[in-house]
Parts: sequence; structure tokens; C-alpha cells
Amino acid sequence: MLVATAAVATVWLPVWGGALVAVAAIAAFNWYFVAPRYSFSVDVEQHALLLAAVLVVVWTVSALVWRQKSLAEAAAQDAQREARLRTWGDTLRDASDPAVHAGDLQAALAEAAGVPVAVVLLGHPEGRA
Repeated sequence: MLVATAAVATVWLPVWGGALVAVAAIAAFNWYFVAPRYSFSVDVEQHALLLAAVLVVVWTVSALVWRQKSLAEAAAQDAQREARLRTWGDTLRDASDPAVHAGDLQAALAEAAGVPVAVVLLGHPEGRA
């Protein structure tokens, strides 16, 4: 239950938020289930070791969920980039004169880069788009 709580929290929260939820879950577990009940003191050294080990496991699972979430977001961005490139490739392949699309290419590059860009057309009478 503790591991699931932290893992689910990490899906919606940043990694530090998941770590805080894990600490809160361990504290609640200690309060309700570890003798002496309804206090944060631990009377047996083995219980303290168990709580520390569970906290490490929960933090590890939380970090792995966060890493998986980061990788999934990166993969989604890569898929969007690939789709844009494929669309451009299809547009240029199907065009009788690809230079006609130089203005659209310049706009797309400027949007992707976030700064103004210039497109130079070699061997084209206008030379610049």
C-alpha cells in the first residue's frame, strides 16, 4: 500500500512531491501500525530498520516511476517531431517545385527554433526565401 501510494503520487506530482508523500505514508504507517501505536516512537530496533528499508524501497519505486514518466514524455515529443518531418518530406516529395515551399519551411524552422531563421536556396533564381 505504501509503495502504491508513492508511485501513484509521483505520476501527478514532481519527484520531490512523491518523496514527501512517501515520508507521510511511512509516518502514517508508523502511527497506526507500529508498536507503540498512536505515537511516532519505535520501541524495537527491528521496526526502525523495517521503516527505513520500506522508505528506501518506496523512494526507489517513486524515482523509477518519475524516470518512466520522463521517458514517456520525451518519446511523445520525438514522435511529434518525426510526424512533422515525415509530413514535410511528403510535401516536398509531392511538389513539382520544392522551392515553392521555402517560405513555409522558413516559418516552420523559426517556430521550432524560437528565433528568426533564413533559408538560402542554392541554384534557385530568387536565391533567398
